[in-house]
Amino acid sequence: MTFAGPVVEVAEAAMDTVFALQVADRTGRTPAEVLQSHARDALAVVHDVERTCSRFEATSELTRLCARSREMVPASPLLLELVALALAVAEASDGAFDPTVGRAMVRHGFDRDWRTATAIDAAPPSASRASWRDVHVDRAAATIRLAQPLTLDLGALAKGFAVDLILAALPPDWSCSLHAGGDVRCRGPHPEGRAWRVGIRDPFDPDQLTIVAQFAEGAVCTSGSYERVSASGAHHLLDPRTDEPAVGFRSVSVVAPTAVVADALATAAFVLGPAHAAAWLEAQGVDAWLIDNEGTRTCISGLGTTTWDDVR
Repeated sequence: MTFAGPVVEVAEAAMDTVFALQVADRTGRTPAEVLQSHARDALAVVHDVERTCSRFEATSELTRLCARSREMVPASPLLLELVALALAVAEASDGAFDPTVGRAMVRHGFDRDWRTATAIDAAPPSASRASWRDVHVDRAAATIRLAQPLTLDLGALAKGFAVDLILAALPPDWSCSLHAGGDVRCRGPHPEGRAWRVGIRDPFDPDQLTIVAQFAEGAVCTSGSYERVSASGAHHLLDPRTDEPAVGFRSVSVVAPTAVVADALATAAFVLGPAHAAAWLEAQGVDAWLIDNEGTRTCISGLGTTTWDDVR
């Protein structure tokens, strides 16, 4: 089945990338201008997420939380959900994923606002090493408490969370695809009556593709050492157990039902490294494509809904 109605695309710059959203009404009854208006309204959600959880904005809710260690700080539903999910992934990965790497990110040079290139003020180091176990979420009281001074970084899942919120803001009978850097989510049938196809960049030659993921719907998110590199040459995927860039992989792509889950699991698996990532991802029930530093490629079929088409 193909769609008789129009397919429209809108885009918005946020979170140091471009969110490109395509939408189509499967019934064919919605005019293009209405599709475009709804799509633009949905994209505005990304700014709410950025204002809430950016560690680069002095007025963000996350920054204000990190300035009030050892207090029970009231938190918005959005920040509560993000921090709770980060802690769940940290526990599931035995700390390979850890949202308390903010200070280490600053130390490695990831300390500038993407829009202004203005350096953020780094907080003084804490008295002892912080970890995700120092972050306490009380859903009933809607509060978050940091047991010691630390800097939270939610960049490993905030973009995926924004992708999911944008699609949730659109009518359920619309087909949508949203690309945001290395995060892609597709919902509903493809307008051309085929599977959704998402190309994965070759981490050794990022101008080329190495594989194409095909699936009915869902999200694919990639963590790669080539994506963000500081002036010092460090990539942004830090191992919280050493506070140094994780070693072993060049890229990890995860297919999951939602972008926030795929985003977080790709980061955790990258840090876990080739010795542990494959078994861990399969246990999480997701599909994945792993490429290590030697170029060895590994396919994981924990979800079993993805076809990988080699394009080399």
